[in-house]
Amino acid sequence: MGVALAIHGAAAQDGASAQPSATADELKEKVARRLQEIAARVDGAVGYEILDLTSGDRVAHLEREMFPTASTIKLALVYELFKQDEELAAPNR
Repeated sequence: MGVALAIHGAAAQDGASAQPSATADELKEKVARRLQEIAARVDGAVGYEILDLTSGDRVAHLEREMFPTASTIKLALVYELFKQDEELAAPNR
């Protein structure tokens, strides 16, 4: 299962340059450290890539790895089975 996350920051209103500020760099490092901490606690492999839509900066871990869907594909299959069962049973109710 893949999860996409976009973090969008506000652009400067006074025409300031698009160079990242020290605060933006600190925030990026804080987010990267926190994501690494979370990934380290997971029993399994965690991959992610986050794109800052204003600066183009990325924070990523195992972003080029292939992750098998394993049991997550079963969720869609079970949902569809229940949906079809309800549709077939509806006229008989």
